[in-house]
Amino acid sequence: MNARVSYVHPVLNAPLDLAAHLALSPRHGKVKGMFFRRVIDETRAVSGRVIASRSYFPFSDYALSEWITLLHDAALYAYPHEPIRAGLRRLGRTMYATFVESMVGKVVFSVAAGNVMQALPLYPKIWSVVSNHGTAAVDELRPGRVVIRLRHVWDFVESFELGALEGGMSFFGVDADVKVAVLGPSDADYEVTWRV
Repeated sequence: MNARVSYVHPVLNAPLDLAAHLALSPRHGKVKGMFFRRVIDETRAVSGRVIASRSYFPFSDYALSEWITLLHDAALYAYPHEPIRAGLRRLGRTMYATFVESMVGKVVFSVAAGNVMQALPLYPKIWSVVSNHGTAAVDELRPGRVVIRLRHVWDFVESFELGALEGGMSFFGVDADVKVAVLGPSDADYEVTWRV
């Protein structure tokens, strides 16, 4: 866990092979419907396009493969003039608000009392509530810096999940700089720093 990695600002103009990514992702993976709804609403707000014909219930579970495909399509439709990974990052930034609006999110946020240093240790718990694929760990937490480690997380660790971290920090009023060490298609470490 303490292996030396090189953290860099994300490279968002690399191509993305959706079929290859789906082929690697676990078939049993599930994601909560509230996140589908947020992506659908965000895409409609930005582009005017409706990208899903079915309804998603907030705390029902839906297939990870469906989620990955929806994210990919939403990034293309919502941000057609940007690299797809840049679009995914932008979509990710909207996700924390979705969680906070849920009953579980309200409880977590009240425990954190609006303080990012109290919220960050709760990050692994948040992951266990919203998805059955992947794990999160918080490491090296101190004022102004934390390392977040995601493992077996298939919804685009180098872009979408990076944006989700940025959005979460912003929700707490923190202007964070997030660098990433991508270790594989589903594994990444993030170095998050901010001024204290």
